[in-house]
Amino acid sequence: MFRDLESIFTKNFKNTILFYDENKTITLDDFKNDMCNFLNETKLIEDKTVCLYIPNNCYLFYVSFFALIFSNKDIVLLSSINEDIINNLISTSKTFVSTEAINLKNLEIKIIPPKAYYAKKDIDNNVFINTFDNLSKRTISFFTSGSTSTPKCINKTLSSLLVEVKMHSDSLSKILESNPIVISTIVPFHMYGMLWRFLFSFCNLLRQDLSTIFYPEELEHKQNIYEKLIFISTPSFMDRISSYTSLYNFKDNIVKIFSSGNLLKNETCSLINKTFNTEVYEIYGSTETGGIAYRNQRIDEYFHVFSEVKIKLNEDSSLNIESPFCVENPFKINDGVTLINDRTFLLNGRIDRIVKISDKRLSLPEMEEKFSKCQYIKECYLVKLFDNKREVLGAIFVLTDLGKEFVIKNGKKKLHIEIKKYINNFYDVSFFPRKFRILERIPKNSQGKILKDKIMELFKSKVSEPITFITTLTKDYFEADLVFLDSASYFEGHFPIFPILPGVMGLHFVFKYLSDYFSVSYSKCVISKLKYTNIISPNMRVCLKIKKVFDNEFIFEYTNNKETQYSSGKIIINE
Repeated sequence: MFRDLESIFTKNFKNTILFYDENKTITLDDFKNDMCNFLNETKLIEDKTVCLYIPNNCYLFYVSFFALIFSNKDIVLLSSINEDIINNLISTSKTFVSTEAINLKNLEIKIIPPKAYYAKKDIDNNVFINTFDNLSKRTISFFTSGSTSTPKCINKTLSSLLVEVKMHSDSLSKILESNPIVISTIVPFHMYGMLWRFLFSFCNLLRQDLSTIFYPEELEHKQNIYEKLIFISTPSFMDRISSYTSLYNFKDNIVKIFSSGNLLKNETCSLINKTFNTEVYEIYGSTETGGIAYRNQRIDEYFHVFSEVKIKLNEDSSLNIESPFCVENPFKINDGVTLINDRTFLLNGRIDRIVKISDKRLSLPEMEEKFSKCQYIKECYLVKLFDNKREVLGAIFVLTDLGKEFVIKNGKKKLHIEIKKYINNFYDVSFFPRKFRILERIPKNSQGKILKDKIMELFKSKVSEPITFITTLTKDYFEADLVFLDSASYFEGHFPIFPILPGVMGLHFVFKYLSDYFSVSYSKCVISKLKYTNIISPNMRVCLKIKKVFDNEFIFEYTNNKETQYSSGKIIINE
């Protein structure tokens, strides 16, 4: 049941458990006390606007957020810190509430670290009386995660966020009656996380597990310790689950799964429905618009517009949105749709991804969909490139297991021919991608957004990824079979008669998988105990094992199935 902030902070909900933090339970009164303790500090801040950067502690984020709100501060939410961001914000605020040290030269900034006391004393609810009229006017600024390195700052009011949360709460009242515990793979400083992980849980007094899930075995563990769950996640995480369902014993105690950030693939959704015996509630929207529509693929493929939202079709088949959640009304969305009626539509992909190749129009999402139907291709992403001043297509291909086996046996050129034969059944030959890269997965951020800048870097690089068969992936361990194709540029000249994998390339891919699967930065790594004992030849199938032995230490080795070791070493992370 949705409750407004005034009710939550002024009425007595004695002994109401709000959070689970490892082995500790935190009640609403504990939370109010911690927030009031920090409120004494935030009231002394002179800046009207304060930057909030707490990337790794949800509870301190929640405490700090409400302490700033009750101090009548506007908040800028940050998911990362760099010099460009600080320089852009320094004219707005020189005060940061953060758990992190921010060391940037020539900048005068004040860091206020929040503290949580889990205070056990009776809270005086009168502290909060006569403050709520001002709260709703507070501005919350989000930096869109975006797909490039230049995110936009979007300003919302707390009032608009709460209106949206109430709408969702009212529509999901039957689920909320079962009093499930909220678990999540997303963080609260983006719009989706702020609405669903934080405010949706808080305003319905739902118990929330404060840890953020990064790996499937963590989800399996949460299912084993809690009776009923709501799972708030992303398409990219569910893709990962669907790839490794055979490795885990998932239960059917999740009452609802929420997904946003990108479209959930039909085959992934079907497998998730079957694995967890529950429905996935896909939310379509943006930071600028808030929620626009939802769908449940168990019922149909259409998106259904939320009750507070009105839509209108533009001449270019995009949508105009009017709603109390928008930064401006009407707001044009650059997604093409097929309108079924004024409350229902099919989503066709971004209008700005309709390009011209050889003076002919081409929808990249449509072509990606066709590629993904090829027996050799699991997923595809297309971009327009310039090759000698000529506009051409570049393709990122994620291969099926059949596609991987084909390219190992026959080589990239023959795979290229087979894919070309297939796609020429649907498109003019001039549309076929002139450049392509084979990857294990398409680069995406934590919100499931395609990282276009990373993809453009891949086309500039000449380094080919090995064909990868991941066999085990946990928070502490990675194991995969790798095949370094003989066509890879790093075999050229090393050596002409007897090519072998250069040791530096073996290390390169260790660092790559550390970055991709353990979020470890190369620049902070030191290598020790490095040994090379045997050579790796082109097209040889080898096994790479990476194990986390301490928080700042990993060991790795390249082996084969007969226990032959090719190389090994230790990687220490210097913070």
